[in-house]
Amino acid sequence: MSLLMTVFAVGVTYAQCDFKYGKNDEDSIRCLEEINSFKVYYNSKAFADAYTPWQFAVQNCPCSWMGLYAYAQSMFDALIKEEQDDARRNILIDSLIASFYIYARYFPENSTLGRAKGMEAYNLMRHRQKDGLERAHKLFIEAIELEGENTQPIILNTFFSAAEIFMKRTGDTTIIIEAYELATDALDAAITSIKAKLDETQTLLETTTGNEKTKLEKEVERLTKELEAYRNTLNNIELKFTPYAPCSVLEKVYSKKLETNKENLSVARKVVKVMAKAGCMESTTFVEALTFLHQSEPSAQTAFLLGNLSFKHNEFEASLKYFSEAANLFEDKEDKIKTYHLQGLVYQKLNQYPNARTAFERILELDPNNGEAHLMIGDLYRNSGRLCSGDDYLPGSVAWLAADKYNEAKRVDPSKTEAANERLRSLSYPDKTQWFMRGLSEGDSYTIRCWIQRSTRVR
Repeated sequence: MSLLMTVFAVGVTYAQCDFKYGKNDEDSIRCLEEINSFKVYYNSKAFADAYTPWQFAVQNCPCSWMGLYAYAQSMFDALIKEEQDDARRNILIDSLIASFYIYARYFPENSTLGRAKGMEAYNLMRHRQKDGLERAHKLFIEAIELEGENTQPIILNTFFSAAEIFMKRTGDTTIIIEAYELATDALDAAITSIKAKLDETQTLLETTTGNEKTKLEKEVERLTKELEAYRNTLNNIELKFTPYAPCSVLEKVYSKKLETNKENLSVARKVVKVMAKAGCMESTTFVEALTFLHQSEPSAQTAFLLGNLSFKHNEFEASLKYFSEAANLFEDKEDKIKTYHLQGLVYQKLNQYPNARTAFERILELDPNNGEAHLMIGDLYRNSGRLCSGDDYLPGSVAWLAADKYNEAKRVDPSKTEAANERLRSLSYPDKTQWFMRGLSEGDSYTIRCWIQRSTRVR
């Protein structure tokens, strides 16, 4: 088997694309023949035979067909794996890396410089990790800074692995912390963007029919898979990061960073984001950064975090203020639901049951199938016996209303069945004699007064 192993330098061995296939008919025919040969060999997995026509096409008609670059990774993976000669293997690796830059140059609608840098770093980690680690780490950072939320999950995941190895080699913990900041910034932005596109597409789908509906269904499927890939990558990175960043380490690193960047909003944002995800919210450094950030740049997230802190320290009035602010600022439905839930718990602690119910009912306005909200309202009713008396109040009648909510919880959300049934077993209903003496019969409507002002059925 003979392979032509000439390495071409980007921007040196080929000129600007003034033609697609060739300068004349003869060149064009040759290019088309070579591209066709590449396709035949590639499809039959004869990668050694595919390499020669691939190289000819890339060197002589580089803007002829994007598949030359889109399929390069698979071909070179096989060739590099099989090659025993180190010099030839290195030429193959160089050729693979060069292909990403050529792709970005001639097909900017399909690839970018940032993506090329990311793929170079990815392949350095796969094939030259021993000597290429530091360069790969640098290239990953450049790629992610260029691509932002468009950075591919595999690049972000490999970047973090590279940072982990680099940190172990150097003993510098800041490497892994800064890698986490950069990777999760890109991942969070990607997840937010994809969720917005998915919501918009699903909304359009509700009012679309015919062929357009089929297209939208495929787009929903694509976006759902893409969202899952980014979420899985985020979870993977967070799991990897946890052992290296206990609160004591983050406190040490970030306290120094804050000391020299007291009024730097960018630093404060990073401190708050990373320490919040790591669960280091009792840290004085975290509180200092969060307070400064909220004062300088109030947002739904800073308000929510301050509400959480206040709640944990039993500063209920302050937590209600922050949760109210967060609920008004949050745009995402799930974020609003999370905030209303905590708001309801605070009101419950304060024995302000009407306000607690209002908070949980706001959740149901956003998500009628939220079983947890039904359970929480049921708990409010169940615990109201001590608050409701007089006005011919029928002792224990709150249990009927609580049962209504518990049954509704498991009806709309089967995952709450066990929790609902456990609560149902704990209820004590009014004695038949008591409701019979009031002229009530099985199935009659009965309105519970005091703060509740809701009707139920006698049973």
